[in-house]
Amino acid sequence: IATIGDAAKLEGIKIAQSIRDGIRQENIAVLTDIGETSLKSQLRSADKNKAKIVIMIGEDELRQGKVTIKYMSGKEPQVMVPVDSIMVEVRKALC
Repeated sequence: IATIGDAAKLEGIKIAQSIRDGIRQENIAVLTDIGETSLKSQLRSADKNKAKIVIMIGEDELRQGKVTIKYMSGKEPQVMVPVDSIMVEVRKALC
C-alpha cells in the first residue's frame, strides 16, 4: 500500500489490516510504508518485493472514499475502486 500524506498513511494502515484479516488463510503479504518516502520510492520497493498490485491512497482518493489499484505487470490499467470493494479487486488480481 503506497500512500501520500499523513491522513492517507493512517487510512493505508487501516486498509492493510483489513486486507490482512480478509486474506489471512491465503498466505499473502500486505506491505505498507510508514516512513516519509515518495510515491516513486514506494512503487520501486513494491516492484523489488515482487508485488502484483499496489493500492495507492492520496488526497483525491481520500476525498472520494476510493483507492487506486495499480497492477505492477503493466498489462492492466490502474483503476479506482471504492474502499469497500478492495477485497474483491485484491482477490481478482491475485487469482
